[in-house]
Amino acid sequence: MLHFVEIFKDRVVTKNVTRLVPTMNEGTVNIKELGNYTKNPLIVKVFREFDWVEDLGSGTRNILKYAPIYYKDYQIIIENGQHFSFSITYADPDTNPDTNPDTVTDTVTDTVTDTVTNPVTNPDTNPVTLSDKQRCVLALCVEPKNAREILEQLDITYQTKNLKSYIKDLVSYGYLQMTVPETPKNPTQKYFTTEKGKSQIK
Repeated sequence: MLHFVEIFKDRVVTKNVTRLVPTMNEGTVNIKELGNYTKNPLIVKVFREFDWVEDLGSGTRNILKYAPIYYKDYQIIIENGQHFSFSITYADPDTNPDTNPDTVTDTVTDTVTDTVTNPVTNPDTNPVTLSDKQRCVLALCVEPKNAREILEQLDITYQTKNLKSYIKDLVSYGYLQMTVPETPKNPTQKYFTTEKGKSQIK
């Protein structure tokens, strides 16, 4: 399937030469009406097994979350016809792009860093309350285990959100460590409890 991307100083436009889904009405579509549509379930399944994609629908959530940070008057135009097009305006078209090119980047970086990185990478200054299952993960990983083993032993489904809650977050807190940290997606990757993590299960 052909896919086109056009980048302008104030917006990005993507176009597919096919409709999004045959059952969707033609015409202008609101982003909140899109829902989750998988054109190739097999590829999606493989990507999710390797943790290469987030949960279905995360793209829409991220657009609605971050677009206002880039440009408060952002505009999204979605057209579903014989072709499918998606356009998002992320800057004032009348603004000189050379005036202050770093403003948006700095704003987004500071916002994301303050709201995400600090609580995760500084658990000592921002106390973290672990759930009982997270403590169970630390107890299980005194002996290194891979992600699937960890979730299966706790009777938790192998999904992206659970990998984040019960493994990735604990790695970020410094309570778990990867056996192959230089390549996080290594198929032989396992996780073990650090000395700092062991203090949470005593």
